[in-house]
Amino acid sequence: MLLVRQNCALVVSACAVSLSGSMRLFCLLPSLYTRPKEDQSCVDPMVAVGQMEQSVASLRKWVEPYTDQCQVWCRVKSVHMYQLFSAPPPDLYPSVAVVGFSGLLGLYLAKGSKVKRVAFPLGLMALSASMFYPQQASSLFKVCIFSPLHHLMVLVFNCLGLT
Repeated sequence: MLLVRQNCALVVSACAVSLSGSMRLFCLLPSLYTRPKEDQSCVDPMVAVGQMEQSVASLRKWVEPYTDQCQVWCRVKSVHMYQLFSAPPPDLYPSVAVVGFSGLLGLYLAKGSKVKRVAFPLGLMALSASMFYPQQASSLFKVCIFSPLHHLMVLVFNCLGLT
């Protein structure tokens, strides 16, 4: 075994000395304190970039303003959620438990098709949430159902010239 001083570190190099199998493996491993020799062949990163990388980079640049808005929105919502859970209203936890249990019950009852597996839990959770929060449920129903129907009716009447 030969000890060589290289770059202010001791390097163990293998010699023609016969050692046991485990000791030979130890001698052939590189030292943790030396840097491997750097590859001198530099490749320009702009030349090596392929079509896929360019399209992903352009997509990321195009989506960046939207993700920034989402990050700001999430920070604001996290502050609101912290305030809500630090001093919750008295009926919050029971209502969340009932809505969650109805979702699990919907998963249990939804045997068969994939549509049932989605519709049953969502339907039961919406039903139980509407029992706990009827005012919010009615306003959400008006926005989600009546507003698109109203716009559709106005569009149809305008196309038919009935206005």
